Amino acid sequence: MSLVKGKLCNFCQKPSLRANFFVVAQCGVAMKKLSKVQLKQQAAVLEAVTALEQQALEALPGTVQCWFSMEYEAFPGSLLVRLQFSSQPYLDQAQTQLLLWQKKLSALLLKKGVVLKDMRRHLVFTLSGPDD
Repeated sequence: MSLVKGKLCNFCQKPSLRANFFVVAQCGVAMKKLSKVQLKQQAAVLEAVTALEQQALEALPGTVQCWFSMEYEAFPGSLLVRLQFSSQPYLDQAQTQLLLWQKKLSALLLKKGVVLKDMRRHLVFTLSGPDD
């Protein structure tokens, strides 16, 4: 099983694991099967977020990781990407560049065929990780 950044269990609120196209939460609760369209959406977002993470690791000091959450039924409006930093000084320094990184995310998703209506709603900088 591999960690899928993007779906939280309704019961334990922890990231879920994907096994044979079923989404299984870390608490062991089986969630509904993803459709082909949802799998394509998930793959497109994962590729864009991974590319953004690589750029951030090179350009922004203190970057730890990039992760996302979304509700498949309300996609792409529900997409929220979080760029995690190691400490408050790094986060404060990066906040001045937030709009630039929101534009980068929007461009990466557009290349994958995902159009964001308001790019400012879909990327935030944070200190908390997916397990917090």
